[in-house]
Amino acid sequence: MALIVAGRNAVRRRSAGALVGTGLIAVAGLLLVGGGFVAPVLRAIVPVFHGAPETGQVAALAPARIGRLLSFTLLQALASSLAALLVGLPLAYLFAHYRFPGRELLYAGTLVPFVLPSIIVVVAMVGFFGTSGLLQSLLGIRSGFLYGFAGIVLAHVYYDFSLGVRVIAPAWAALDARHIEAAKSLGDGKAGRFFRITLPLIAPAAINGFLLMFLYTFLSFGIVLVFGGVQAATLEVAIYQSWFFELDLRMASLLALLQLVFLGSILFLSNAASSRMSVPDTSRRRMLPHIKEAPPLGRILSVAYLVLLSIFLFGPLVVLGVRAVITLFSGGLTTIGSGPRDRDISTILRSTIGAVIVRSVLMAIASGGSAFLIATTIALRFRRASSAVVSTITELPIAMSMVTLAIGFSLLWDTLVPPILQVIVLQTIVAVPVAYRVVRAGVESLGERPLEVAESLGASRTRRLIDIELPLLRPVLLNGLAYALAISFADLTAVLVVGRGRIVTFPVAIYRLIGFRSFDSAIALAFVYLMLCGSLFFLLQRAPARRSL
Repeated sequence: MALIVAGRNAVRRRSAGALVGTGLIAVAGLLLVGGGFVAPVLRAIVPVFHGAPETGQVAALAPARIGRLLSFTLLQALASSLAALLVGLPLAYLFAHYRFPGRELLYAGTLVPFVLPSIIVVVAMVGFFGTSGLLQSLLGIRSGFLYGFAGIVLAHVYYDFSLGVRVIAPAWAALDARHIEAAKSLGDGKAGRFFRITLPLIAPAAINGFLLMFLYTFLSFGIVLVFGGVQAATLEVAIYQSWFFELDLRMASLLALLQLVFLGSILFLSNAASSRMSVPDTSRRRMLPHIKEAPPLGRILSVAYLVLLSIFLFGPLVVLGVRAVITLFSGGLTTIGSGPRDRDISTILRSTIGAVIVRSVLMAIASGGSAFLIATTIALRFRRASSAVVSTITELPIAMSMVTLAIGFSLLWDTLVPPILQVIVLQTIVAVPVAYRVVRAGVESLGERPLEVAESLGASRTRRLIDIELPLLRPVLLNGLAYALAISFADLTAVLVVGRGRIVTFPVAIYRLIGFRSFDSAIALAFVYLMLCGSLFFLLQRAPARRSL
């Protein structure tokens, strides 16, 4: 009897502790979401309700303009996301099923384009795929396909396909081979096994990856502006133009509100649907065979695919690297120009290169690390009570125009909070949704059985977390951390709008060099930036056990 009473008291203490922990997380989350997202958004969309009413022809043209913007934004986002999914699926399969030479380098390399400032992606794509680029020169052709819808889609695939790969591959690797073997023993062919067993099981991860790519392409700014021009503007481009060029604050706020409602609805519907789907149990681990053990035809196709993908992924980076090395050897990161009008690069950047590196790394660690901890805590705390509402609220910042959010943040907190702290908080808020979606996918697929067994043996919540959850989730957690750091590293909007030139990070420094029309120096600095980010992601990739992603 005494043992039963003691057990009940222990359960009550654990329940009370869990309740207190959840309460503290809820309070902290409300403060961060309220002060860092809701209040700035409300401040930014005030002109919708208090701006001067539209009259005459402007009022008549507004619905037509909004319709064109929304339809083109949807079209390019859907086309880009589908293309990125098709390009990334074979790579996700190979990562999930085989070991091969250069696997870790390729896995780390897939994330490198994601951290590039959009203007550098544009320069790299033009240098490799453009009319005078390396690829067309080698093939002896001359085509201007890059400057149009095809160029927008190609650049988005290059920029975002790693999102799908890194979400789908762990889920695919975790599939229970016994289901496949059972279907095979019953005479089911390869196509039947894929469509009836594999595809339904990886569908939640595929939807997750597709949605992440869709959100980023929907919010595309620099790539669409360069390759599509003003006539092919997305909502984000139109918001920027309305804020800073047309000075139409009401239209800018209206477009931002429309974008928030539209993407917020998509997030809620996708979270509600995914919560009803079964996911594979990632608590199972297995050694991966070498690609030499694949069937001959599969081996040939895999090698051909990896070669083509490597050319697509690393070709533009090689072009950047060659130009950067030439510039570095000629002192392009010391002075700009020739003769008596040489300009010291530190004067242009308003900071030394060393300070830019240190500042960028420390800010990325602060904002990316904070975003990762917040995302992981929410994913783990609500793992058993997964709610579409909780997930949608956590991911909502990604549905808001970054330009509008940064402006609202600056208007609200500029006189109260130091600029560098504003930028860190804003970068944290923006990085949380992606890190959360990546980590949540792994948490949901972990399975309850290992935790239930540990709980039945008397393991506390802390011991279950340290001994079971964190080790099994290690690859997924490192993925989430990598993306949180990547978003913080690559951010330009928050630093420019909130920092107003007072804070110089890598993207700001590259932007200033381009504004000074020193593309070679900008490329050289981007190359240094790439080496730093690539090394960091490679080290993160090396951290898990070799058998896991």
